[in-house]
Amino acid sequence: MCLDYFIASKEEVLTFLESINKLTTMESFNINKQMILDLNKPENNSTLMDLEFGRDDVLREIQSLTLSDYYQSVPDLLRNDNIPYHVFFRGKNKKEIYIKIKVKNNRLIICKSFHYANYSHGKFPYL
Repeated sequence: MCLDYFIASKEEVLTFLESINKLTTMESFNINKQMILDLNKPENNSTLMDLEFGRDDVLREIQSLTLSDYYQSVPDLLRNDNIPYHVFFRGKNKKEIYIKIKVKNNRLIICKSFHYANYSHGKFPYL
């Protein structure tokens, strides 16, 4: 768990989710060019294999996120773009999936994490 986490406002989270849905439902959206899925993380790969998920399945999960799935936000310490990652948890196969994503320039989804949770989350702020 990141010590620099913060809770985004309800409005910020809703705007973030709306931006994902707006971007991904555009006719010009290209999942292979506009969604980066970090496959260098072994836990992402093993979860995707276990769920038999491809890129389209991950996108469907991201599109179905709601305010009540939101857990926290964390700064992106690797890039100096001031765009935080938002962390969500979703239940799948009786396990929790940890999803850490952000949208850059309203045209690129960066999914840093999509894997079984490594820790038990606390209370969701907007449940």
